[in-house]
Amino acid sequence: MMRFCLLWVLLLTSNLGVMSQTLRKYLISGVVLDSVSNPVDYSTVILSTPDGRSVNYAVTDTSGCFRLENTVPGKYQLTISNIAYKTRNIPLEIIDRDWFAKIVLEKGTLITEDVVITASRIKRKSDGYVVSFQNNPLTSGKNAAEAIGYLPSVKAIGGSFMIQGQPVSRIRINGMTISDPKELEALQAENI
Repeated sequence: MMRFCLLWVLLLTSNLGVMSQTLRKYLISGVVLDSVSNPVDYSTVILSTPDGRSVNYAVTDTSGCFRLENTVPGKYQLTISNIAYKTRNIPLEIIDRDWFAKIVLEKGTLITEDVVITASRIKRKSDGYVVSFQNNPLTSGKNAAEAIGYLPSVKAIGGSFMIQGQPVSRIRINGMTISDPKELEALQAENI
């Protein structure tokens, strides 16, 4: 009987260790610099899987720093781009710890006669955001819940959302109020 209890306790504790490892999420962070160690602000940092699917993204702040939180272990590619610099791709593998790097970008050359930039603007109203995710490469292939997490000042936490630290009381899509957060997971972002 004592052996059985001891075996049961060992099995239980070993499973807890495996479960805690699978639930662990890591931080990918860094600072983007130019060749003379000046920060490169407003650079786009995209974390993607080896097959090219975007997982997370950030924009560097005025100090050149970025943070990609809640990264699960796996193989990724980190792409750093800025219009004045050459794009840099860094393969990385997250196994059991956070990742930090100083990333140096080389000056790029941009020769063009005309530049036309088009984008859909996020409209802020007193009661929330008005946004379209159609033709947005960052939300391509993502559901509505994932896409909403990409909005400025919005954090997705366990199926609910916060805007600037305040809980979101309701979500309306195409004029319809969403009552169950699971509905967002079933709706593709391109349809919004």
